Amino acid sequence: MLTDRLEITIDRRRLTRWLIVGVVAILILHFYWWTTDSLDLPGETLWRRLSNVDVETTFPTWLSSILHLTTAALLAIIARAADSYRRHWVFLAVIFLLFSIDEVAALHETLAAPVRFAFGLDGIFYYAWVLPALIAVVVLGIAYTRFLLELPAPIKQRVIVAAVLLIGGAVGLEMVAGTFAGTPARDGWPYFIVSTIEETMEMASAILMVDTLLLYLEERMPHVSLRIGAAAAR
Repeated sequence: MLTDRLEITIDRRRLTRWLIVGVVAILILHFYWWTTDSLDLPGETLWRRLSNVDVETTFPTWLSSILHLTTAALLAIIARAADSYRRHWVFLAVIFLLFSIDEVAALHETLAAPVRFAFGLDGIFYYAWVLPALIAVVVLGIAYTRFLLELPAPIKQRVIVAAVLLIGGAVGLEMVAGTFAGTPARDGWPYFIVSTIEETMEMASAILMVDTLLLYLEERMPHVSLRIGAAAAR
């Protein structure tokens, strides 16, 4: 017989530790695959699928998508219970939901090529999607300044670090990687290092955001419950 009440406890620290261990394992496999790629060792295709952080349809892509989806869900929970800035929380949830979809659908990469050819972009703007991304960062920064300033100090600091990691990796280092695109250097060590640091920063940002939101819920909403069923009439 099913019980009518179920309590699920999430150990934030343990979850974060395991996520960090998982990312470290991915990076070790990533370096192993890169350094042994020319040797045609058995299982090479498997290592590539499990660890290559620079392409889609791999385990790291799936992990990043899940982390962004988790962030979106946590933001939605906070928005539901918040008594102020509810729209800000909701919009952030939508943004991270789009991030999650984009990780597996690669929408920004699909749109980059037409923009690049239309405007003749190259170099740091080879990945043309960084231009609208930079504009969006500025607009969001202005729109969320007051929201950010009113967050509790520890949460605010964590969110700022997560944002710096995400923007610095996804946009900043993507611009650096653009200088290698379309050149023989694309297959060399410099590009490998840049792309690896970029993806590591993005995954670190995603883990930090999940940990931060769980901490926020732990401190501000320790008794949040989940109800399955039709919404109560108001």
